Amino acid sequence: MSTSFTENQKTATNFKDIVIELWEIKKYENNLISINLIKKSKSAESIKPITASNSQLQSVTKEIKVYTEEEHLENKSEEIKELYEVYKEAILNLADDVEIKANKL
Repeated sequence: MSTSFTENQKTATNFKDIVIELWEIKKYENNLISINLIKKSKSAESIKPITASNSQLQSVTKEIKVYTEEEHLENKSEEIKELYEVYKEAILNLADDVEIKANKL
């Protein structure tokens, strides 16, 4: 969390398989604050091709686990998968800025 980030900092975290988030916080008069997530680009690349030639970077990226919806739905019944899709679509239709973000649990 910071009051601002450089373009280099924003670019450095703009990989789809790195789970680092940048949050920008600003303080205004009357003790008002705004907190904004710096969103990753929809076309964010994977970091794996970059780390392929560097063993130290490979060892670090192996420690980072990115979860997916598909992994959470593995070994689930078709009924559960269908219910998930129904709820997911209903929630996504609530607003344009709603996004799916798979977490560990």
